[in-house]
Amino acid sequence: MHRGMTICSALLVLAFVLFTGFQSETASVLFGATRTWIESTFSGYYLITVMLLLTVCGFIVFSKYGNVRLGPDDSRPEFSNFSWFSMLFSAGIGIGILFFGVAEPIFYLDNTGGFGYPNNPHADMAGAAAIGYERAIDALRVTVFHWGLHGWAIYVIVGMSLAYFAYRKQLPLALRSALYPFIGERIYGVWGHLFDILGVLGCVFGVATRSGLASVKWRWGWSA
Repeated sequence: MHRGMTICSALLVLAFVLFTGFQSETASVLFGATRTWIESTFSGYYLITVMLLLTVCGFIVFSKYGNVRLGPDDSRPEFSNFSWFSMLFSAGIGIGILFFGVAEPIFYLDNTGGFGYPNNPHADMAGAAAIGYERAIDALRVTVFHWGLHGWAIYVIVGMSLAYFAYRKQLPLALRSALYPFIGERIYGVWGHLFDILGVLGCVFGVATRSGLASVKWRWGWSA
């Protein structure tokens, strides 16, 4: 653990929480505008990137690289495949799929724009603007894209990178190690710190969003 990077990440998270808590209206406008800009600017990039990651995963599985161990050559799995997959699903998407497995298809089916932006622009562009069978199919397509093989491709690439460089190359168990083939020893410098900080923020906000929405839904369910 790098002390400076850890403190910097913690301060950034704290600043974000304080700003959101004490300036909620300003934060709502700012975050909404940022989301709209990201979606309009990078939506195609996200789709292409995820498809490429899925392709890379398929290539690794069916090529000779699929036989490369993520640890030393004499290492063996600590858990069976069934136990490992059970842990992945339970810890990785357990609370998320419990909530979004129902909420997300309904959200994409909605056409009222109640959140200030189109809920399913893909369905709108396909001419399925009215709530009905075609829009429901598009809603399920987007949901499966988020929770199916495409989503897992992102998990797999990050997980393999962490495991390979940490347990086989004896580098730090951190995202910066994935940059070693590109920048070498500079992963221990500014670029490595920045990469790790972005990773920490992504993990914290991602887990907080998933857990927070699921907790709110659980509370509303009991209140009802």
